[in-house]
Amino acid sequence: MKTMENILKNRKSEQRTRVEILEEKLRSQVRLLDADKKILAENLGRICAELNPDKPLTAVSLLIEKSGLQSLQQKRKRFIRLPGEEESPIGEKGAYGASGETFATLASTAAQMGSTSNDENVKRRDKEYCFRQLLKGTSFLPVYKPEGLGGRSTKDILDEYRERLIERIAKDTRLTELWKILENTPMSIRGGVNLDLIDVGPPQYGPAQLLPDKLTEALSRAGKIPPNSKWARFFTSRVDPFYWWPSLKIGQIAIEKKIRVFHIPSDVGPLFNSDKMVGDFLPEQARKWLQKSDYYNGDRGEEEELWQVADIIIEIRRNPNGKPFLCLMAYNTYRYATNKHLDDIISLGQSQITNAEDADGQEYLFTFLLERPFSGDSSPNPIGIICEEDAPLSHDNVGWTDDDVISEILMGDTVRFFPSFDSDLSCAPFHSDCVGAALIANLKDAEKEDRIDKILIEQAQLMAEAGIGFYEAVFDETRETLLKISED
Repeated sequence: MKTMENILKNRKSEQRTRVEILEEKLRSQVRLLDADKKILAENLGRICAELNPDKPLTAVSLLIEKSGLQSLQQKRKRFIRLPGEEESPIGEKGAYGASGETFATLASTAAQMGSTSNDENVKRRDKEYCFRQLLKGTSFLPVYKPEGLGGRSTKDILDEYRERLIERIAKDTRLTELWKILENTPMSIRGGVNLDLIDVGPPQYGPAQLLPDKLTEALSRAGKIPPNSKWARFFTSRVDPFYWWPSLKIGQIAIEKKIRVFHIPSDVGPLFNSDKMVGDFLPEQARKWLQKSDYYNGDRGEEEELWQVADIIIEIRRNPNGKPFLCLMAYNTYRYATNKHLDDIISLGQSQITNAEDADGQEYLFTFLLERPFSGDSSPNPIGIICEEDAPLSHDNVGWTDDDVISEILMGDTVRFFPSFDSDLSCAPFHSDCVGAALIANLKDAEKEDRIDKILIEQAQLMAEAGIGFYEAVFDETRETLLKISED
């Protein structure tokens, strides 16, 4: 059934990152907008200049060759315009390339050239970073453009906050040294609440294999190891690089959005109750009612005002050239709330939606809006099915003031912020309730040990020292093993 296949496709697409969705969109463009052509060519030129700052033209030639697009060598300025090269007017015929597929292929190859790691997770992150740099400022990934003096001043304040914090991280910690080691050295972190739950045995590499208590606590709070972990160790295996990014959850946001909901009558709702489900599948009676309803004939209900809730995390990440950069991440946990239950969902960390699959072997996934959040007693009944969502947040949203989504969270007045720390959200010159106001108020008024910048710097320092210490312990043991060659 075509309508249900579209629902399934939309559900699966939500699990992709924002960059993956944008890359697909770029590749599908046969003729790009004139303004986008120019920006893409200039951004790709900057990427090449970063690949080889001393000889950017060499980087350009190598990129074209590795991309398998040798025909571009004679007209490379249409797709790669290096910094300082003469600009062509927007819309000038033949000045800039129009193929989104070509730009995407060049960017994908540039990411491979710039990544110095053999780790597939690192390569994937480096590709995401490269595509963000390529699309920055285009209609695919617009940059925030301040309106008036107020918007400009708040952006400048937050940009300086970022630069000063990154400067301290690079100067006062060995984080970049650790990242260099991790490019080709398998190291991971595991933790747990109870030692009896996993047979980890004694530390093979001595005390250096054990994480400091403060670092264990920080990684536990950040969700990188199980919550409230009582122990954590380094291991010689590969892991997603996000484990090695200092981060801190600073609160939650709620964004109000109109979303179409197909309403389920109150007398029918009990048929869909999760207590009657077998595994993740719809109860038989509910499935039969749904198949006879207008929903299966394409009815997508009415627009409802719902709040989308996401966790807000501030993080120090590594860019492909090994340097740190500060970003804000709105992690979409697919939690929705009606206005009546928003405060409960924020405080309890719960959601007012639940998912179920069809019971006939199909992969159709339904998202139900519940009458109230889950609680300790009986499960709430669904009151509707969430249909074509135009949700403001994708699976991941990462950036700073140059990203349109993140800049609204940092400085805008359409987002409600619920900090996880004491903060005065009325901090001039920011709008009240925004994340930027909370960051500056925290820097201004919080005790030193509660300041976000200090927490991130300390976490980076602990992570770097402990990680390098473990690497050295492994290296020393290996050197001792080599001494066996000299033994009688």
